[in-house]
Amino acid sequence: MSSTPLSIPASRWTREPPLGGAALLLAAIGCACLVAPLLERLLGVDATTVDLLARLEPPSSRHWLGTDELGRDLLARLLQGGRVSLLVGLLGALGASLLGVAVGLAAGFAGGRLDALLMRLTDGVIALPLLPLLIVLAALDPAKLGLPEALGSGATAAVWRIVLLLALFGWTTVARLTRAQVQALRRREFVLAAEALGSPPWRVALRHILPNALGPVSVAATLTVGQAILTESVLSFLGLGIQPPLASWGNMLSGAQDLVFDAPRLAVLPGVAIFVTVAAVNLAGERVHRRLDPRAYDRR
Repeated sequence: MSSTPLSIPASRWTREPPLGGAALLLAAIGCACLVAPLLERLLGVDATTVDLLARLEPPSSRHWLGTDELGRDLLARLLQGGRVSLLVGLLGALGASLLGVAVGLAAGFAGGRLDALLMRLTDGVIALPLLPLLIVLAALDPAKLGLPEALGSGATAAVWRIVLLLALFGWTTVARLTRAQVQALRRREFVLAAEALGSPPWRVALRHILPNALGPVSVAATLTVGQAILTESVLSFLGLGIQPPLASWGNMLSGAQDLVFDAPRLAVLPGVAIFVTVAAVNLAGERVHRRLDPRAYDRR
């Protein structure tokens, strides 16, 4: 019987060092963003309330990080932006990973013409200039394409639009890695034994091959989260992503362009948030790989 990441004994999980500071930092950022509405009520501030008489105030007992160019509480904006950026990053990466795993599993397991077709499709998507393409698609007006106007208006529509774009064009790395893993496992003894016992192809693929490919694929999926957060930030910075008054780290950077020297914290804080979050996601993904890869335990 094969050793899969899902069958690792609990004792091995306890011997492996915890995910460490990266996971703790991610948990702290996520919890802080989740409790943002509660913190706003406790401090008596609002992330969207404009107060021009209080613009660019320094940190104080009420505004812990000061206020921005429109007098809005900077801490509340930062946490609200984190909620949006993390949501877009996680959902976009989840959609891209699921699509990539499905394409890679089908190509690697079926082989032949289906493999060639799916890999040429993957190569075509990889060959596209991703950022310019995303900029063009994000700037399109759905109403001019004959789609309902509601799809292109509103904060919620903007979020789901970015998530859809990230999922549709961010799956290629996961697909190629999944295909390589499936092809390496396709002729292993435990797979041949399952086929000899009469297991249907879908069961062999999902029950015996896919769990053994989760280790490396999990790393690629985790890296996709960081890439999705960066892509959303770039689109929002260019004014094509999340639109004010809804905050995201990207449009906070965009709004601070003209105030870098007068109020540098308006640009530094969201920039540091993006950097720390993406770095923590990548480090946590590497530790997850070590915990999910059975060969890491077999070498001990």
